[in-house]
Amino acid sequence: MGDFNQNDPAAAAAVELRKRLRALAAGQSEAFDLLYHQFKAGSGTAAKVAGAATRLPYLAALLADLAWTRGDHAAHDGTLPRPAPEAVEIKRVFRPHASMKQRTIMNDEQRLAVLAYLDALLVEVACCIDLDAHAPSPTLAREARRFLGDFKEIRAAATL
Repeated sequence: MGDFNQNDPAAAAAVELRKRLRALAAGQSEAFDLLYHQFKAGSGTAAKVAGAATRLPYLAALLADLAWTRGDHAAHDGTLPRPAPEAVEIKRVFRPHASMKQRTIMNDEQRLAVLAYLDALLVEVACCIDLDAHAPSPTLAREARRFLGDFKEIRAAATL
């Protein structure tokens, strides 16, 4: 097998992006819970939020695979990064819901934290598309585009 370039820019970008997505994922449960309860259970928007629970880890795994195939074998490191500031803020404003079936409207502080979290996610996931040409399959860009489409819609609904 060939000798890999340890300083491959695509591999380095994938590793850094993976760290950032994993740092943001630290607040995913709370952010998605707030969003889910903001919308009526059974609505299309709530279903998109609920269906997205596994997508950030999947994108992170695809980024690790990209880095691995480009020669960075440390890309599958299981060490969790420190939570992103946006994730820390989501955890700070999160309050558990009394009922899983009841619709709970976010207060202004929660809404601002969720919108900042979504903005950070959208920026980072968009960077996955830039790495498509280096990915071992078209899955990374396809999943990133799907995530962006859903979460742009969710973000727009959360601002109302």
